[in-house]
Amino acid sequence: MSSRRKLGMLLGGMFFTLSANAAVTGYTSGVENIPDLSGGYDVTHPGTENDKVVVFQEKYSFQLDSDLVTDSGTIGAGTYIGSYLVNYSPVGTGPRSSGLQEISFSDEILGVIYTTSGLNATDGLLGHDNVSYPTGTYNWRGLEGGADTVTFVDATVAQILNTVNNGVDQMRVITAAPVPLPAAVWMFGAGLLGLVGFARRSAKKAAVV
Repeated sequence: MSSRRKLGMLLGGMFFTLSANAAVTGYTSGVENIPDLSGGYDVTHPGTENDKVVVFQEKYSFQLDSDLVTDSGTIGAGTYIGSYLVNYSPVGTGPRSSGLQEISFSDEILGVIYTTSGLNATDGLLGHDNVSYPTGTYNWRGLEGGADTVTFVDATVAQILNTVNNGVDQMRVITAAPVPLPAAVWMFGAGLLGLVGFARRSAKKAAVV
C-alpha cells in the first residue's frame, strides 16, 4: 500500500472517529430520533405532535464559557459538551403516557435539565437554530415529578417515563464531547498529502532520467 493511501486512510479514520462520536446510538420502539433538522422542528405547545418520544441533537463539541448548572449537578467551564432535547408531545388531548423508554448516547451523560426554568434558561445557549422552542410564558414544559421520571441505566443510557395532560414534557440531556481538532491539524494533513504526491512525481522523473 502506498504511503499516500495510508496517510489518506489515517486522516479519513480520524474524521470518521470524530463524526461517529456525535450520535444517539440506540432507543426503544417508543422513541423517534430526528437526525436532520434542516427543515425545522417545533417543540412549542402544541407544536409538532408525535405519539413517540422525540430526541434530536442540538449542539455538539460545544465548549462552555462558564459553569453550566443542570438539575443533576454542575458541569465546569471549559468542558466540551453535546446537547440533546427529548420532547414528548402526543397527539390529541387528555392524559397520555409515553411508557417506559430508553435512549442510548455515544458519550457519557454529564447532566440533565428537566425543570421548566432550566430549559428556558438554556434554550439560547444550547438550542438548535432550526428549532422553535416554548416561550418563557409556558410553565409546564419540564418534568413535573410523580409520573414523570428520568433515571440512568448506566453512564450513557437514560430511561424515561412521561405522562402529559394536553401538554408537553421536555428535558435536555448533556453529554461529554471530544475536543475538536484544530484546523491546523487538517491543514497539516493536507500538506503531507501534497508532499507525498510531490515526492512520488520526483521519484518517477528521476527513474526516467
